[in-house]
Amino acid sequence: MNNCCQKTFARSKKYIAEYTRNPRGLILGIGDRKSPNFFRIYQQKNGIRFELEMKNQPVKSVQDSLFMNHIKYFEDKLTRHFYERSKKVLVLDDLYTDWLIDYSRETNKPIDSLVTSYLKTSNLGTLDNKKYIFRLLQFLSFSRRYFTHQKIIYLQKYYVIHFRVRDFMDFIKIKNKNHYQLTKIRNFLLDLKQNTPSVTIFSDEYFRSAATISYVEMAKKQNVWFARVLIAEELYFYKFLFSFPYSFLSYQTDHQLQIKLQIIQAISTNSLEKKFYVNYFLSQFNVSKQKQAYIKKLIVQEFNYLQEESLIQNQFQLITKSGITQKVDKLTPLITGQSKLIIFYENL
Repeated sequence: MNNCCQKTFARSKKYIAEYTRNPRGLILGIGDRKSPNFFRIYQQKNGIRFELEMKNQPVKSVQDSLFMNHIKYFEDKLTRHFYERSKKVLVLDDLYTDWLIDYSRETNKPIDSLVTSYLKTSNLGTLDNKKYIFRLLQFLSFSRRYFTHQKIIYLQKYYVIHFRVRDFMDFIKIKNKNHYQLTKIRNFLLDLKQNTPSVTIFSDEYFRSAATISYVEMAKKQNVWFARVLIAEELYFYKFLFSFPYSFLSYQTDHQLQIKLQIIQAISTNSLEKKFYVNYFLSQFNVSKQKQAYIKKLIVQEFNYLQEESLIQNQFQLITKSGITQKVDKLTPLITGQSKLIIFYENL
């Protein structure tokens, strides 16, 4: 609450913000009680309540939709107003405002991008496992552009994705579409059914477990391979929180793959503050100094892509191997190699 007050005062000395304690607990008021928007936060027995009291113009702008019984539009307009107002007065990167961060991430992600959510596993295991995880992210990103119809199988709704295998290879930038590469992609698609998690739905009286990908079919027509995949509704319409630029859709070397996955894993955390343990990451590779320099250059390149797309802020906080903290606007291979930890921040 104190941080929210400081944020309000920083905008202008005219803004009013104060928090006090009453018999029920702490209460914070932001704005004039007579103003069109009065924000209030207070403690309750079961948690914290965030409340926006609206008057005058904000109410007039939506009242017609209520009187005309356009309830969905009315609720949507009010909800958007509440969240936009909340972003102006609340401190975002805080334990009590993770709901506001999640809402701010719920935007329409570009089709030609790599989308993902939380990767909570700290160790992705073998290189083969890393390749499978990355390929799965690629396929889920690709599947959003293909949809033919729905199927209901024992109460579980699936979406049928029908596509040319070549189109998927184009999407992930496989240039040499020879027999070897085609076989690898076909094997990956056929393994989807066994290697993706299930959806579990249960209550006191009912239990159901269904595969997220229940069916995969491959067929060759006029010398062209086609695939048909059934994806569970929960997975197909999953709200991916994070999107990565087009450059993240593919990789050329194993080192590049591991760098991309490490960055994705660093970004896919709830806090706006992200951490890339560069010293630990580089220690995994028993390679020559020349190869080490190449890997550092690749790390800098991937961070540059994120900055260019405004997905991260243009400032890094570095913790050097000697424990010194410094701030820079751009990374270089030299300072990357000297760092133990790179701290960067997500843009909302």
